[in-house]
Amino acid sequence: MKKRLIYILAGFILMMSISCKDYLTVQPEGYIPADENFKNADDAITSIYGLYGLMQPLVDQIFLAGEAQADLVVEARGADQYISEIAQNRVNPLNPYTDYTNFYKLIVACNNTMAGLDKIIRVDPVNYSVDRYNYNIAEVMYIRVWAYMQIVKIWGDAPYVDFSVTSVEQLKDISAMKSSDILAKIETDALKYYPIMLTASPSSSAIGGNIAGSEIRIFRAQFNNFAAQCLLSEIFLYRGNYARAKDILGQLVPFGNALNGNAGAFSMTSYDYGTWQNLFISVPTGEANDGRALYIDFDGSKGQTNSLERWTNNNIQNGGIYALKPSSVALKNWKEAPNMLLQYQNTTAGYFVDLTKTASADCNPVLDADGMPIIGGYGDRVRGEGISFMPSGKDTLIFKYLMKTRGIIKNVQQNDNNSNNDAMFIVYRDGPMYLMVCELYNHLGLSNQALAMLNGGVNGSAYKGVRYRARLAPLKLDPNGGDIVKQVDMMILREKALEAGFEGLRWFDLVRMAKNYSDPSILANLVAQKYPVNKQAAVIARLSDPNYWYFPYYQRNVDANKLLKQKSGY
Repeated sequence: MKKRLIYILAGFILMMSISCKDYLTVQPEGYIPADENFKNADDAITSIYGLYGLMQPLVDQIFLAGEAQADLVVEARGADQYISEIAQNRVNPLNPYTDYTNFYKLIVACNNTMAGLDKIIRVDPVNYSVDRYNYNIAEVMYIRVWAYMQIVKIWGDAPYVDFSVTSVEQLKDISAMKSSDILAKIETDALKYYPIMLTASPSSSAIGGNIAGSEIRIFRAQFNNFAAQCLLSEIFLYRGNYARAKDILGQLVPFGNALNGNAGAFSMTSYDYGTWQNLFISVPTGEANDGRALYIDFDGSKGQTNSLERWTNNNIQNGGIYALKPSSVALKNWKEAPNMLLQYQNTTAGYFVDLTKTASADCNPVLDADGMPIIGGYGDRVRGEGISFMPSGKDTLIFKYLMKTRGIIKNVQQNDNNSNNDAMFIVYRDGPMYLMVCELYNHLGLSNQALAMLNGGVNGSAYKGVRYRARLAPLKLDPNGGDIVKQVDMMILREKALEAGFEGLRWFDLVRMAKNYSDPSILANLVAQKYPVNKQAAVIARLSDPNYWYFPYYQRNVDANKLLKQKSGY
């Protein structure tokens, strides 16, 4: 194994076995100067993997903001006061989950790390090459860009810090920057380092070359070429630059045009979109084939756990408190999604065979009596009962965080070498990115093609989209439904609730759509459906005000910063 991979493995193990170094923890009493902690090439790896440790605490707030506020999640009996406030859309500045401190700990650590890397290349140029320095700087920059992207989605306007600090005093009295300006800044940063991030493919020398097996887990737990493409395209999407987002995703097979040498052209005729699930699998074998580009990793054998396992679990002996559960709206979405009308016949095994399909690598024709694919074959392992949710006695669990991988239930009695019973929090994966491509097509004047891709199984086998995988009936435009682009966007929004439910995306999608169409009812009406009828009008009235689409600033943050003004309405 090449030296680079050895450094990665060593750094990852060290990061997992110890807490982040003091210079990364941003202690309240002040900061330890970066110069005291960056002395040689090994310190570079240790510091970078410390940054990934600082991403772990952010999962709680990303999920609460991205899911608990939205229509698919409600509070359960174990919710405390603060979780209840968020799930009931009445969060206030005294709620500790509105504190953005952990996000800025990561950002400041990134800034200090980049300053430290500058020092290492000066003091240890023999062991720390320019190529390695450039890649390390790019990776750290993408971590920082990602952190700011989350801040923009959760808080909107927020302070912007792009410098290394040696004292807590340097972070006081910074006014909030407009979210549009933050997006512009992180777009510039991401574009600058994007060519370098593209060298971080599993088969490249930059990352160690031909990573396979358990080592791919490390690759997926760090920013890589796939994650960089996803993040940069997401920034362009939020800025309404659909063409640039298309250019970035067009470099991912099968969304590009590598077959005819015109990468990024997005041809609907030159590509078989049935291979969309191969987005992130250009590595030999193993976990690479699960469609994940980036996840935040938790290692149970090192005592690293995430709150989602506790919040969504009702087993007290296993630490579950059952604080959050699926809404009736979410369950209805999955249970009432109409299946395709299939021609099938009974078999001696008691199964049915879809006569319109063949038993190929990408299509399992074996169905149950209801026309659904048999789990264990090509069945849907991403969403629905047994994956997204699971009945448990009188309760219904958000099941995604009680699993190791798709379709494999965690064994709470026994750890293993791969995941140690901790579900990894997905940041980017294939299904939501596929739906982003549908959204891009829709806004580039190709609404009919976007709908065809969304449905799958239309005009032969060329478009095998997420609905095709789930064997759902194709969606159709309403000839009297008005704006076709908006109709398709709403279909994509509904489909994403099925495909990516409980993955921390829902609220942010609702906000983005409401802003795109200057139509607060898109968000307000959907969220109100999770409430009793007698409360829906009040919820709609509150959520029709865009001031309530973002978390307020935590009051302690406001009190400590004379230039930070509390948001309107709080």
